[in-house]
Amino acid sequence: MLMSCRPEAGRDSSCTATKHTELRTVVRRPSTTCTRPSPAVVRDGRPGLDGPLSQFGLGRSGRIYVIAAGWCWHNAPSTSARHDNSSSLGIEAENDGRQPWPSVQLDAYRKLCARLCEEFRLPASVVKGHKEVNTAKPNPHSINMNTFRAEIARLIARDDMPTAKEIADAVYERFTHTVPADVWAAREKILDPGQKVDPRTAFRQIWAYTKDGYARDREILARLDAQNATIRELAGALAQRDGEIDVEALVRRIEAAISGITIRLDVNDHA
Repeated sequence: MLMSCRPEAGRDSSCTATKHTELRTVVRRPSTTCTRPSPAVVRDGRPGLDGPLSQFGLGRSGRIYVIAAGWCWHNAPSTSARHDNSSSLGIEAENDGRQPWPSVQLDAYRKLCARLCEEFRLPASVVKGHKEVNTAKPNPHSINMNTFRAEIARLIARDDMPTAKEIADAVYERFTHTVPADVWAAREKILDPGQKVDPRTAFRQIWAYTKDGYARDREILARLDAQNATIRELAGALAQRDGEIDVEALVRRIEAAISGITIRLDVNDHA
């Protein structure tokens, strides 16, 4: 990443602590053994490009390294006069151009940019990705720079209000729990003891239970209809044998007797 460095009145034009800074991510050589951009490459350069290659290094662990002070070869040719080697600071972030960005590394990335903006009294808008000021560079891959700058601006403003994603993640985590071994759902083998149940899993289970309950309800209603039809048929048969039997009254007595039966189910716990 780059930060454009614009000299203040009365200062020289070298990129020092008197400057305006802008950030860019430089895709480094793939590294599976280093926890930060190779110091030999970033500090001393490589064939065809002298060092230092950037002022800062940022490892995947989130650790920040000061590589050099002053002028570095971190962006050329630049499409922005404010983001060339003479007027910007560079951050070399460890990534092979395909790896996902660890959250700890992104967090350090944002905080470093915000701190540099604060030090040089710059807005977050000066922070640029290499891909934004150099047509030959695709990095930093998969990072939305507008979102990245908004997050830096929030840090500069000391706005502690969490983002919508942070709120959503917290709510999701709050409603995620582990199934204890002694609950009804575990005893009935609906859920496994120790199973993590998140809102998505819970919703699927509720939907499955609802569908199953609906099917069972329809089955019960069908049986009740068949039962009522059988009761009426039996009452009619009895009436044919005994003319004094009132079919409707008999049916009502049987239905009343059935309605008086109470079935008690005790479910004292839940998953």
